[in-house]
Amino acid sequence: CFSRRLAAFCPWPRDLWNLEIERDDLGDLVEKIYNQQSIQAVTWVLLKAFNFIKETEHKNSENLQPDNVIERKILFSKEKFKLAAEICIINEDLNVNSQDNEE
Repeated sequence: CFSRRLAAFCPWPRDLWNLEIERDDLGDLVEKIYNQQSIQAVTWVLLKAFNFIKETEHKNSENLQPDNVIERKILFSKEKFKLAAEICIINEDLNVNSQDNEE
């Protein structure tokens, strides 16, 4: 698993290792991103979401039969990832600005 190999190199809090992306719901992803306090944590959430997508695609492709036509759903489309990334950038900018105002 990609996330397990990455864990050896990442100094992020242990609670992020156990973060689970349970469904293909953009609201769930945005909420997880919004609750993070650093850009590194946001990056980890996005990596976990990407890993979830790839594992789901892999499972779906294993179930495909040549004679069957199965509708494939696109989980977390490119547009949804762009929106999530924009939200985390705005959140990071707000955090930086509020820290500047405190000084």
